[in-house]
Amino acid sequence: MKIQNIYQLMLLFLTFVFGIVLTLIPLSGFWEWFRPNWLMLTLIFWMRALPRSIGFLVAWLCGFGLDSIQGTVIGQYPLVFLVVALLVSLTRNHSNYFSYVQQLIWVAVIVGVSQLLSMLISVMASGVTCPLWYLSSFFASVLAWPFVDAVMRKCHQFGWDTRLQSVQY
Repeated sequence: MKIQNIYQLMLLFLTFVFGIVLTLIPLSGFWEWFRPNWLMLTLIFWMRALPRSIGFLVAWLCGFGLDSIQGTVIGQYPLVFLVVALLVSLTRNHSNYFSYVQQLIWVAVIVGVSQLLSMLISVMASGVTCPLWYLSSFFASVLAWPFVDAVMRKCHQFGWDTRLQSVQY
């Protein structure tokens, strides 16, 4: 499917903004380590649902935006998000036929690779080793995937409903 009107574009934009807000909203001490990467999960869903419209440019822009807002090493998140986009685009056709458990494993592999790459870049840039708590957001992201998938499916059905597109305004 493709983006066909301004309402679909606004829906995509709002879901990505919501993903950035949820990724950046401050949490108290302990909970900060268990924050899912909402923006990455949003990107994974939309790249799977709209492969012709959401691709490497959107992944790079999401990563660059997150890099700019967080003030991390410039290029860390664009690189991580491009690797995620590559993995999703290479496995998207197969993932459409996965069972729900296989889909969770698929998301776990993609998020795990992204977390390890992000940790490697952080260690190389700062020289400080990362604690194992750094990988705790991996588990939170995998556990959050069913929620993200359900909400995004509703957004997708709402935005690409053929009954709504045939109405003349």
